[in-house]
Amino acid sequence: MTRKIYDADKIDWNHLQFSSLDLRKLLIPLIIEQLLTSFMGMADTMMVSR
Repeated sequence: MTRKIYDADKIDWNHLQFSSLDLRKLLIPLIIEQLLTSFMGMADTMMVSR
């Protein structure tokens, strides 16, 4: 059974609040932040284990 999060028929695709480029510009820094956070966690673990 598949559940839809949204109904594509009800979306007005010509009047979206954010473009796909805008969303990409917002997501890229968040992804980089998550990567840096995980690297810092690994570095902390390695420093404590030595």
